[in-house]
Amino acid sequence: MNNLFSLENKTILLTGSTGYLGKYFARALADFGARILLVGRNQEKLDALVADLKKNHPEGQFATYLIDQYDHEEAKKQYEKIIESEKKIDVLINNAFDFSKKTGFNDPSGRWENMTYEKALTMFDSAFYWAFQTTQIFGPVMKKQGGGSIINIGTFHADHPPLK
Repeated sequence: MNNLFSLENKTILLTGSTGYLGKYFARALADFGARILLVGRNQEKLDALVADLKKNHPEGQFATYLIDQYDHEEAKKQYEKIIESEKKIDVLINNAFDFSKKTGFNDPSGRWENMTYEKALTMFDSAFYWAFQTTQIFGPVMKKQGGGSIINIGTFHADHPPLK
């Protein structure tokens, strides 16, 4: 499968890297030779992901960044540090979403008839603003460097929320 295309010499920032889809994205990107900047909110999960990836890939292929995107100002500072330390960001994959009761995911509090204003804002923050903020930060960098790709991961659940 590695003959389909190569991501060697490409640096990819992947938010939500320790989530269900993020782990699969990270493995596939690594298989195609990308350098991956793994962003997550849990250091133990980031460490476990890197340990798993190192089984089949060189150690220098990964860097981890502990970023809580709910803290917008701190996230911005961390992303700016990434920009300072990396020569180039070729791809941004906005994959992060908080699949927890905090956003009402798979919980009765997340159903339309039960949703509070505060929970709706939290869901909006996770589902929209996180990707918006990273795009605001990395989009101009990509433009200045002469190119790049931004990939926003969506979910079937945006139209069809899970019911329990």
